[in-house]
Amino acid sequence: MKTKRTLLLAIDNVSLPLRRKLTLYITKPHIHPDPVVMPQRDDPTKPDHLAAVFYGTAIHDGNKFRMWYSPVGNGPDPTVPPELMGEIATVDVVLARSRPCYAESKDGLHWEKPILNQSDFRGNKNNNGLDMGFPTTAGAAIIRDDQEPDPARRYKAIFSYYVYFGPESCASLGGATSPDGIHWTPGPLKPLSGDFFEATGFHRHRNMYVAIGQKTGPHYSENATLSSRQGRSHISYDFNNWTVAQAESLLLPEPLDPSQRGGFSPYDQVHVGIGTANYNNVTVGLFGLWHNQPDFREVTCDLALAISNDGLHFRQVVQGMPYIKHEDSRIAGKKISLPQSILTQGNGILNVGDRTLIYHGRWNSGGIFGKPTAAGSYEAHLEHMDDYYSEIALAEIPRDRWGGLGVFPNTSEGHLWTAPFRLADAPNQTAISLNVTDAKGITVDIATEQLQLISEFQEGKCAAGDGLDSPVSWANDVTQLAGKTVRLRINFQRDDNCDPRLFAVNVDEIY
Repeated sequence: MKTKRTLLLAIDNVSLPLRRKLTLYITKPHIHPDPVVMPQRDDPTKPDHLAAVFYGTAIHDGNKFRMWYSPVGNGPDPTVPPELMGEIATVDVVLARSRPCYAESKDGLHWEKPILNQSDFRGNKNNNGLDMGFPTTAGAAIIRDDQEPDPARRYKAIFSYYVYFGPESCASLGGATSPDGIHWTPGPLKPLSGDFFEATGFHRHRNMYVAIGQKTGPHYSENATLSSRQGRSHISYDFNNWTVAQAESLLLPEPLDPSQRGGFSPYDQVHVGIGTANYNNVTVGLFGLWHNQPDFREVTCDLALAISNDGLHFRQVVQGMPYIKHEDSRIAGKKISLPQSILTQGNGILNVGDRTLIYHGRWNSGGIFGKPTAAGSYEAHLEHMDDYYSEIALAEIPRDRWGGLGVFPNTSEGHLWTAPFRLADAPNQTAISLNVTDAKGITVDIATEQLQLISEFQEGKCAAGDGLDSPVSWANDVTQLAGKTVRLRINFQRDDNCDPRLFAVNVDEIY
């Protein structure tokens, strides 16, 4: 038997649109204080000598965890000819971006970096770098695409690749495919024709591939006024041809005064798009809630929670609220003197068993970048090179428990209506379960799409009690409603001994 799940999350006000006397309680994740992946500080010949940056991906693949991440080593970038060093940005003189690096783990906590002998870094292939066909990249947002009929394209990657010279000099979108996640064929090569795009998020929503990233400098908001960092996307239906046109996937408010806008101005911005996890009907994401400052050494960045029902347009679950604060996930592997603390996201959300794991990065530029210059970049302080640092960290919650709905304070009851959904046709079956605590305080009614209760299907209960997948049963067999479009009304009852929380409704089509 196979199961197709429709996930109605408590944080999703489209799937659960009508609520009475219910409020959302955001879950505080458990953050592991120690990093799970660190740079190789003891070996300057390694591509991740300075920093292991989580502009990358973590997945659970078979019986092991796999990770792709972005390395940073000591500059200058080895792909740039020495005689042309004076023509490129300071960041590429002092730092060396390289090809994505790869790591594996049995438990998701302890990671190994296999020697792959693929990527040449300063004349040495004795490292865990991957050759994806692009010499200088950042980010490696990767999916295992089980709907792809060609085994040679089972794994797909997008990333930013860097062109240093000529009319197309910028970071733009690149891609690659692989049968195993290790051996890659480059392509598409230049789908955006030199448009600036820093990518960190990538998923497949039904038949649509979505690459999510950051557009800046210069980019424009309404009435041709300057825009800051914002989350924008490009799409493809075959992974070869991508739209040059973009979607506004997540925009934070720009200041009303246009003169106060831009990438160097002090207000909250969307840093490098959204790291996503797609669950058939809904996509959950974390984005960088970038607290910008004119002096780069004073910037901080939290991770904020977003959700989408079409895979393309996202909304923040609670406006302005961080989900993981930078103060709560601090660099543990190195003493940092600057106030700057930046969390980074990638495709790091994965469900494994009864847990949702959230891989993310802790980054500090070490003070090598300071105030803006007249040329539109940041001043460099090369005396702080060794302080540049990033490591990869882990947070977790019980599976899908991003937030739970509960009744108002000083209130004993409440209820909600789901959006309409169609029950499976016979001989397929539909099973409905709740991700819930204090389930004894919840009952479930089935109604028509027009909100009319069906008398034979009222006061369904979770007989097994609390759980991540606690089945709901009624006096009658729900297969009697096969093929019909229905809604659920979920009723909450609180007393001194029971305070129910609903985190998700799971609608499973079994065939």
